[in-house]
Amino acid sequence: MTFKNDAHSISEALGNKKIITNDECDSCNAQFGAGIEHELVQYLDLYRNFFQVRGKTGVPKLKGKNYEIKHDDKLNISHFLSEEEDNDPDRDSFNLRLESHESIALQSIYKALVKYALGVMPADQLERFRETIDWINGMKSINELPKVAILTSYHLFVEHPKLVLSIRKSEDQTLPYAVAEFRFTFLAFVFIIPFSSKDSLNFNKPEDFNHYWQSFNHYSAQDGWNFKNMSDQVKRPFVMKLKFEVSEQE
Repeated sequence: MTFKNDAHSISEALGNKKIITNDECDSCNAQFGAGIEHELVQYLDLYRNFFQVRGKTGVPKLKGKNYEIKHDDKLNISHFLSEEEDNDPDRDSFNLRLESHESIALQSIYKALVKYALGVMPADQLERFRETIDWINGMKSINELPKVAILTSYHLFVEHPKLVLSIRKSEDQTLPYAVAEFRFTFLAFVFIIPFSSKDSLNFNKPEDFNHYWQSFNHYSAQDGWNFKNMSDQVKRPFVMKLKFEVSEQE
């Protein structure tokens, strides 16, 4: 087991240059980088390009089955239509369906987010997350997870990815033991860290989840949250949908 390479607690591809972990070995770093973290990076690739987030190799140029996106002096999107699409009189040219070469599993996205959170977890807390670590490493399978809350807001824009970790101080097990917020560009992800030994609920039931969410009133008071089920373990072709609107300028 070697520790020669820097292990970024948040993937360097997402612009993280500052947050490093010292207890992730080179083989684990390579495994996560090619696995769940790679899938999360692909999930966020469009935002990396739009906001010119520089990773290890710079700002990514995106090329999928039917598109190319690059950001030089300005944003350039090339969308290639099939013959059927090109001849469709009802096609909406303001709505693009971009088909990636990649396939991702939504549960891998959840795992990567939780892996980031555990990377900044105080060492004396990690003992309470043994099952969580087994799940991240593929040694524990689960079919249903708590939903992930996602918000898009330019008021929350960050130039460097940010993690906020909340640990429950009381013994009130109607609330999750650990909740994390991950912010990237204008996106905020709020998620429960599952399988803690200090939890008795899994927060999959709507009444349990709603009680938790309403208790975090600094989040629930904000409008616009989307609650996404990221339990799917099957890798599926990754498709991005863009909707454009005409802006009238004076």
